[in-house]
Amino acid sequence: MKKKDLLVLSALILGVAAICVTTFAREKCKKQVQLSDSANAVIKKMYPSAEIKKNDMETLKMPAYEVELIENGRDTSVILSEDGTIVSIESEVAADTLPEKVALLISEKVKDAKVLKAEKEDKYAAVKLMKLSGTQTSYEVDVAKDDQKYEIAADSSGNLISMKAADEENDDESNENEGCLSLAQLPDAVKSSLQELAGSEKIDDIKKENEHGRMTYEAEVVINGQEYKVEIDSDGKILEKKIKDDKRDDDD
Repeated sequence: MKKKDLLVLSALILGVAAICVTTFAREKCKKQVQLSDSANAVIKKMYPSAEIKKNDMETLKMPAYEVELIENGRDTSVILSEDGTIVSIESEVAADTLPEKVALLISEKVKDAKVLKAEKEDKYAAVKLMKLSGTQTSYEVDVAKDDQKYEIAADSSGNLISMKAADEENDDESNENEGCLSLAQLPDAVKSSLQELAGSEKIDDIKKENEHGRMTYEAEVVINGQEYKVEIDSDGKILEKKIKDDKRDDDD
């Protein structure tokens, strides 16, 4: 094989290796992906001076990218297809820029609430990437009153889409992996408990979860040559220890 052909083949292999596809299941840590040329060109044209925070591959019944960036000091998330078709743009907005009808709805639902965060989402295409007849704009606003936080979503005409208390949102996410962690990222009490269990054996697949507002940690630990799944609270207390793929609890 010619040297030129080898260089081309090597470049193709490196290009494929740079792409990591993930789905909404998020069972493993997300890795940075390389945008297609078309998608990259669209992002550069729309946000020439923005700081790119992260690129992820999204699954919308077809490959799509999610690009997280900072535009004018505000977080923005853009979902677009490989050919550069914009699906949606979600960005932070100032509370005083909310449409009057949206602001009125918020005040009606939670009177005298303080706006903590507001986001605007513009949808340009449906999941199957069918072009919409017009842009669909909605707002998501986090508010608080008397130590209770709420998340309210509304369209630009002030029609309520959804409203939930913060604890309800936490319940919805209680079983979702919040990220793969290393031992160094764990609270000292949690790390000590895991190391005491494992000794010199392997500790792997560490996850942090929010269960009804209570933070817990899960890990796969090898104990005396046997692999266990362990759940620990933030104080280092072992909540559950069982042989991996075995539904019976180990009370030891």
